Amino acid sequence: MENRSPQEVTLDLLVRSGNPGAVKSFTAQYPVPESKKEEKTTEANIYAAIKIMREEAEGGIDSEPACTFFNRPRISSYFSTTKNISLLEEIVEVLSAGTNASMEAYAQITAIDVLGVPALEQALRNNLHVPTLQSKVKQLVSAGYELVFCPNNIDADAVNHYFPIVHRWKDLIEPNETAEKAIETIADDIENLLEYDYSREFLYAALPKLAELTDAQTVAQLAHNYIKKVSEDSYKRLIDEKKVLPYERKEGQNTTEQDVLRAVTAYERNHYLRKDEVATLAKALKGRGKEYLADKIGEWFRKGQMIHIAKVVEHDILLYDLQRAQNAVAERITLAYGENNLALLERGLQLPQKLIDAHNPGAEMQFFAVAYNISHKNQDNVSD
Repeated sequence: MENRSPQEVTLDLLVRSGNPGAVKSFTAQYPVPESKKEEKTTEANIYAAIKIMREEAEGGIDSEPACTFFNRPRISSYFSTTKNISLLEEIVEVLSAGTNASMEAYAQITAIDVLGVPALEQALRNNLHVPTLQSKVKQLVSAGYELVFCPNNIDADAVNHYFPIVHRWKDLIEPNETAEKAIETIADDIENLLEYDYSREFLYAALPKLAELTDAQTVAQLAHNYIKKVSEDSYKRLIDEKKVLPYERKEGQNTTEQDVLRAVTAYERNHYLRKDEVATLAKALKGRGKEYLADKIGEWFRKGQMIHIAKVVEHDILLYDLQRAQNAVAERITLAYGENNLALLERGLQLPQKLIDAHNPGAEMQFFAVAYNISHKNQDNVSD
């Protein structure tokens, strides 16, 4: 544990109490460098804002003054360089509390406005390699998507306003699962949604956004699977009004997109993989879904599901598109270099060698390939 003086601890106590005036008084009595004084005063102001939002959270966060505060030049400048993980985590936690307010969805969703402040968004991105922070941001983003597509008390304007904010964090969620959950919820109340202008406008705003989150064919398939099951008339109306595409399962098609999705989802949700689980996956796929599985390999790498990758790669039959999988891995490694995400890069050293494209022209991948080869050649060596 870092050995810190009583003066330093006391200063941080006043900062976390959200009292910038006390910080100024303390640093006047116990001088610190001007740059540190400014930093600590700014942090105290941010903690003061957190305290206000925490007091409001139960009834929904008033996003307008919060966004105005976080957009101040001094606050934006602080966010551009900060590595203060505990402060960022507290901001995310209080926003998450706002999304869980004991109020209607329209009051809960206002917390997402704050997530859209550019400087705060960049600060979170800059530090997203920290697992605890990443986990909290994922939870907030998931709540944001759920509220955007909530059929109760969310209108079309809210969908159009909030979707672009949460959609910038699409890489942290599972698009297909998010869309499936949203359409399943919508299906449960589809007849009422189509009956009233207000709710119908919400529905007609939400469906294109779900297609943007996934694609039009996926939405067509999900609407067929869930909405048609609840109300064939409602499903037919959506088709007739061209709000969703018609979906037809081709006769004689053994492995449809739905079958592929179901098989891969079952595999990735199994945390106790044995060799026969991969064999089951291979049997279900029947040579289909190679591009989808390649994309999943990149996703599993980001999420740390390394055993899922290893088992698929070790399988006797090539179940995935190798070049596409290499590209998916390279894309995430390149992004990790840009974000200085050493945790993800270190995880990359555990990848099977065939997924490392040493011929990728990107400088990041070239350097990573060197690190990969060196580390595997010298992993058993101990330097004096």
